[in-house]
Order: sequence, then C-alpha cells, then structure tokens
Amino acid sequence: MLWSLENVGDRTDLDKFSALHDRDAVRRARGHARDRDLTVWHRGDGTSDISGRLLTTDATLLDKTLDTLAATVCPADPRTAAQRRADALGALATGATRLRCRCDAPECPAATATPTPVVIHVVADQATLDGRAETPGYLLGADALISAELLRELAVTAKIRPLLPAG
Repeated sequence: MLWSLENVGDRTDLDKFSALHDRDAVRRARGHARDRDLTVWHRGDGTSDISGRLLTTDATLLDKTLDTLAATVCPADPRTAAQRRADALGALATGATRLRCRCDAPECPAATATPTPVVIHVVADQATLDGRAETPGYLLGADALISAELLRELAVTAKIRPLLPAG
C-alpha cells in the first residue's frame, strides 16, 4: 500500500525525515512514549485538574470521544460546549455512551438519539504493518507521525482499508 503526506506542511515532512534518519529523534520519541502518564490534582473546592502525556492516537480518540459525548445532549442543554466536554470525561469514566441532558424537558429528543461511533484515520504502509519496514504512519487530523511499533499494535484491532487498489 502506498501512502502520501501531501498537503500536510513542511513540519510533517521534516518530522518524517527525522523519524526515518535521525536515531536521536527516534530515541527521544520512544522516551516520551515510555514517560506517558496522567495525573489528577484535587483542588479541594469540588473540582480537580488533570494533566498528562498520552500516545497521540489515544489522545485523538479521547478528544473525539469527548466531542461525541458532549454532542449527545439536545440544544436546550444549559451547559457550554467546554462544560459538556468536561462532564463527558466523567461520563466516559463510568462507561456511559451518552451524556445526561440537563434540559429538564420530559420528552427530550436526546434521550432516544443514537451516539455516533468515534473513528480515527491513520495512513500507513502495508510493509510496516506486516513487519517488513519501519516507516512511520500518519495520524490524519493531528499532524502527527505514528511509530511503526505502535502501528502494528493498533493494526491488531483496527479496521484496515487500502487507500489504493492492490496491483
């Protein structure tokens, strides 16, 4: 499978070159991946702060999932979009597939709506997925390269579709 990073900007092209040819850049990227964590600080006033480092694929999934959950309420919900995203993280922690609407309408249309599935798109070389190459993939919408090692891990459960016909 052939992949292209056209129209993604000079920074991505430079990152791609570095990832393929600069061993120190590869070492630093692996170190950042090893150092990922998530920290919660309780403020003591009923709110908490969260900070962390995630794999870009996980962060993108989280970002899209929060948007998707926040959109499961009706337009009459009184919260701001930012408040709904924050509340969506709590709903996600309980395994909820939708955010409880706060419109207080007895026949709220959000109560019966079906949540939208969350999808991320990663472009990768088939040889890398097969373990025959170490070419990084590209996470669309995040302007980020994905290591060959992580690509192979993601491919185990991913739905894979070729961009170009085999031949």
